[in-house]
Amino acid sequence: MISYVIIVVLGLLLLNVWMYFQQPRIIFYPVRELYQTPADWNLDYEDVTLTTADNVQLHGWYIPQQQSKQVLLFFHGNAGNISHRRDSIELFHRLGLNVFIN
Repeated sequence: MISYVIIVVLGLLLLNVWMYFQQPRIIFYPVRELYQTPADWNLDYEDVTLTTADNVQLHGWYIPQQQSKQVLLFFHGNAGNISHRRDSIELFHRLGLNVFIN
């Protein structure tokens, strides 16, 4: 029984060492090029740039929905960029929401 525990502990130790050295390969590097815009999807939109207190510029799109009083603030996550979120944007738009994606 003790030999099984030792094998499992050594296996987990080796897995952790391997993952440690794999870190540079799994870090997210954002894609800056926008492949499409909401205009390509037949949606009206406004290009928005926000400047933070420390002078960092954040780019986003505001996609209005007629007669909606609600705005969904959508942070797209760490993979890709806003031009890769067509399905989500169109879904929220069909639900009758204004969408601000950043």
